Amino acid sequence: MPGLTDSQGKIVRSIVQTVPDAGLGQLTAVLSAQMGEHTMADVRDIVMMEMKDRKVRAIVFSPFLSLCTKNRPDKAHSRFPFALPTLLWNALTDRAPKLMMQARDMASRWESEDLLPYIFNQACDEAINGLQDNDPAFAPVIECLDKASPTGVRDLIGFLRMSALLRDVLLELPLWVSRMNADDALSIRLAYRDAAHIAADGPARLFEVIYTNLEAPWTILRIISAALDRPTDQFVSNMDLGVFGELLMAQVEKLVETIDEVNFDQGASAGHAIATAVKTFVSITTDFEDNLVLSKNGPWGRRIARSKRDLTNACEALLNQVGFLLPRALPISAAAKNSRAFNRSPNIDLSPEPIAEARLEAILVFMAAVRSIASASGIGVLRTRVLTETQEFLEYYGKGALALLTDFDVSSEAVRERIHAVAKYVALVHDEATAEQLRRRAIPTGRR
Repeated sequence: MPGLTDSQGKIVRSIVQTVPDAGLGQLTAVLSAQMGEHTMADVRDIVMMEMKDRKVRAIVFSPFLSLCTKNRPDKAHSRFPFALPTLLWNALTDRAPKLMMQARDMASRWESEDLLPYIFNQACDEAINGLQDNDPAFAPVIECLDKASPTGVRDLIGFLRMSALLRDVLLELPLWVSRMNADDALSIRLAYRDAAHIAADGPARLFEVIYTNLEAPWTILRIISAALDRPTDQFVSNMDLGVFGELLMAQVEKLVETIDEVNFDQGASAGHAIATAVKTFVSITTDFEDNLVLSKNGPWGRRIARSKRDLTNACEALLNQVGFLLPRALPISAAAKNSRAFNRSPNIDLSPEPIAEARLEAILVFMAAVRSIASASGIGVLRTRVLTETQEFLEYYGKGALALLTDFDVSSEAVRERIHAVAKYVALVHDEATAEQLRRRAIPTGRR
């Protein structure tokens, strides 16, 4: 059967070019299902070609590509439109076809030792010329940029002028973040100086590109610290670079609010969500404290101190719920409800409260996940006390439940179900091996 017509192929290519990278893999099946099986090969070829082209464009336009795909530090949207790399590539292909063929060939050998990245920088320089000359081939690029921002063309030219520097910086960035020795710090200071020589706003553009290429955004503070020799928070906040600190501070304060917004009825997933929020909070605030000189009354030092206090209070409120939730998730006999002694006998006739079970699991999952950062988050002492009390409760309760296996007046299945519930919590406050031992002791062996 015939494949796509020229007009259909053009439509499919225009659609494919607008799809984010993560969605390209799913697009083949969707389009093929809509158009019929005979178009499968053509659609797949178009998608595969687009994926290859994106890899090439990612290498050639690496100095500003992250600004087209990731959120900006001060806005909810990217600085440049997603379609910009495609439009710019098409314009350059029309203006300098030989150069772009060389760039494509060089990008295809990205891992080889004879790579000549200066060709990529030449492509960026040619793009500057095309934009400044108002080359008709660049009309779609200019129109796209003007729709996104009144200063879009000027901004793009500013980043293109720094292409050689930014390309070198992106190659070194993983080492800067992971090790940061004296040589790395020197490289950062030199890059900062070179950016300032290129343009007055060069350092701001440099750090903007660095920020959007970081896996952990808060590590930008390490690079700022190296560039400015561990400055004060007041000094950085008064610079263009202050936008990064403000963004991270807003994230810190939002993370504290996250704890109150989590639905504890979701059980383990809620516990993991809280733990992730606390870990991220500690990572950000630690980088602030390690890389900047924070003043008690400084713009960020004061806010960090307040946020750390609020986080500790929120986490302590969670941990203090454990004693209330335990006898409701694992019902105990009436005589023991008003006692804090070790008389915590299981009540098999009373069903656990589902909400209490979910909330207890959430908090215990949280406690287990933040073990390594408990002290840094301000809950180390309380966590240890609550953990010890919970372990004692579960140990006594588990022994009592096992003893009921020999009681002919109690359903053995109900007892085993309760033992497995205890084992789930034991795995969180001890380890999985201890929990498995408890489960094995409940394996049916016949009553004596």
